[in-house]
Amino acid sequence: MPSVKAALEPFAGISFLTHVKWVLVAWIGTQLLARLLPGAGFLFIPFLLAYAAWVVFRVGAPSLRASARRLADLADAATKTTAARTTATGAAEIFSHSQQAERKNKS
Repeated sequence: MPSVKAALEPFAGISFLTHVKWVLVAWIGTQLLARLLPGAGFLFIPFLLAYAAWVVFRVGAPSLRASARRLADLADAATKTTAARTTATGAAEIFSHSQQAERKNKS
């Protein structure tokens, strides 16, 4: 059985009680707004979804940054490899000199 202390540890860098506080404030705020605007109480659901998306993004952000960094490193490595192969084989030109001469003669 999980302990209460483990459940109250920070999630997304914010303590569990802070999450509860924000959800409670949003619910009270939408209920007060519903007194002025009929149906505004239903705004709690979109707020809750937006808050959940923000928490998920905040938890996943470090892994997203790491993935982007790895992709950039792979692109750099591919660029260096291609440049090294081009200079090693002399393949900077698309056709060899004999192929270029043949094309000039045909045209």
